[in-house]
Amino acid sequence: MISALVAVLLIAAVIVIANGPYDEKGLEYTVNADGVTCTITGVGSCRAKKINIPEYMDGYKVTAIGSNLFYSYCVRIDEDKEGPVYSKLKSITIPESVTSIGSGAFYGCDQLKEIVLPSGLKSLGNAVFYNCTGLKRADLPDTLESLGDAVFYNCPSLETMTIPDSITRIGQGMFYDCHALTAVNFSENLTEIGDLAFYGCSSLTEFTVPDGVKKIGNWTFAHCTSMKKITVPDEITYIGERAFSSCVSLENFVIPSDVQESGIYAFYECKKLTALKLPDTLTTLGAHAFNTCRGLSSVELSDALTEIGDRTFNSCGALESLTIPVSVKKLGSAILASSGVKTVNYEGTVEQWNAMEKDGTWFSVTGLTEVICSDGTVSLKTTE
Repeated sequence: MISALVAVLLIAAVIVIANGPYDEKGLEYTVNADGVTCTITGVGSCRAKKINIPEYMDGYKVTAIGSNLFYSYCVRIDEDKEGPVYSKLKSITIPESVTSIGSGAFYGCDQLKEIVLPSGLKSLGNAVFYNCTGLKRADLPDTLESLGDAVFYNCPSLETMTIPDSITRIGQGMFYDCHALTAVNFSENLTEIGDLAFYGCSSLTEFTVPDGVKKIGNWTFAHCTSMKKITVPDEITYIGERAFSSCVSLENFVIPSDVQESGIYAFYECKKLTALKLPDTLTTLGAHAFNTCRGLSSVELSDALTEIGDRTFNSCGALESLTIPVSVKKLGSAILASSGVKTVNYEGTVEQWNAMEKDGTWFSVTGLTEVICSDGTVSLKTTE
């Protein structure tokens, strides 16, 4: 999934009618369809550590920075050395006339520490600052109307970010592996947070999802290893695959009352979670949902739950008892493997229990010997 995301990021199109080099600086431009403005489309022979993009190129007003502009500048192959060679580019000045910056424009500018974006900027394409590993600050102007996917993908030095009120979507992989990121500020206008948006943001300790967001995507907060608390609105209806996987410091989480589905590995390795109550709207609990939640000692399952997936409570050593609602019709494999569960209560009858679809290893090697039903008990055969 991650590689597929990267593959589609560096794509853009520019309408052109003419082009010509800017000899003094070695930059190249393309005249736009209006015949009076231009887009910076190449660096030509320019190899400076500091670049000042002018407001005009041969009389044409510069209004856009083209896609992948600095890719060949910053990431180039040296025949005498193995692998890519990164430039020494440390400073870029962009004129106030620029309103659009294309996809991958500053890809690989790893020496950039700060960049000042034009106050009238309207559009940032996909992966604009992809692999800008030294970038600490990039303030987004209030005029911004469009923000692509993975804009700050693998910017591990980026410390804080404010998303303008005009932006309603944080795209896929937006802050992927931004290890130094401690805070992201955004307005209540936000309605979507994409897959992998905060993957690996290991310095985030607390996060509040705005009320307008309806779903937590796949891998959205995975590997946020310092995250202690995440607050999500009641309007959330879906928690994606590995949404909170390996949030090893997460202590508190309230699953919203409207959630209907939780993906596989949703809370995998959330070692400090101690108690969870699943809302009555939840019908599907993905496989490995709470696998390796070692501190989990109390779980209240949903009365609407129809299936408990494979290894849902695997390695939940602190969990000693589990109550299964009568709504459950299927138990996956090894759902209690290596857990501490010694008592299972089933809210239905013995007949209903026997009619349930169950994998032969559903309780695996725990010390569990029987299931207590509403009208009797069912003995279990251990697999030890």
